[in-house]
Amino acid sequence: MAFEAAQALSSIGVRAGDAVARISPSVADFDVERVCRLKVVAEVDHDHIADFWNSSFATRQSLLRTLASQGAKVVIATSPVLNAENRSEWSRLGTTPYWVWRPVSP
Repeated sequence: MAFEAAQALSSIGVRAGDAVARISPSVADFDVERVCRLKVVAEVDHDHIADFWNSSFATRQSLLRTLASQGAKVVIATSPVLNAENRSEWSRLGTTPYWVWRPVSP
């Protein structure tokens, strides 16, 4: 699973050493980041994952931009809560439970 996600990240230009942020309900879910040798610079605390996904679209967008402002090239989420409102901004990494959000370039 992590290898497939790593290949998908590579295909969008994420390389070893790149800074990323993460959103995961598990404190030990660093498989993709380890396989890719990525640097985690920010994350949504695992105790607040439900708060993040249940917040308004505007709040989620603001939080994602904040994660990106910490230097994250992408945000990697494990099994995100997607709906019609936010699905288009996330890309699934292969057939894995990992999804990626990329900040819009100015």
